[in-house]
Amino acid sequence: MASLSLSAGSWPDIDSQSQLLITTYRQTHDLEVRNRVVTINEPVVHSIAVNLVKKLPSSIDLGDLISSGKIALFPCIETYDPLRNNSFLGYSYRRVKGGMLDDLRALDTRSRGYRKLRRIYFSLTSKLGRETTKAEV
Repeated sequence: MASLSLSAGSWPDIDSQSQLLITTYRQTHDLEVRNRVVTINEPVVHSIAVNLVKKLPSSIDLGDLISSGKIALFPCIETYDPLRNNSFLGYSYRRVKGGMLDDLRALDTRSRGYRKLRRIYFSLTSKLGRETTKAEV
């Protein structure tokens, strides 16, 4: 979570509020309480999305990443165990970022294998100073 950027005092506040609300949600199953956890964590989701979108093509919409992150929070609220995990932020950070990355992968029409072969092809072409043949790849 080192790359998150809000004032230092606000992250612990978000975390403690989230933990209290999750405890309340577990007791009441009140959807408004669950949705409040998502609302409180919006700055965290926004920060993760902003840091991620910097590394992506300009065709990727920040709003779409934020939506993916918010959706990824719902299972975190259901599965977070305060006795096992120190903080909700620590627990949810990887899952929110992972949810964003999963949605990006779903948009990608090319496989990882294709991308790997393409990198090899361009690397060999650069090293050899000529077009690479299929046999060389």
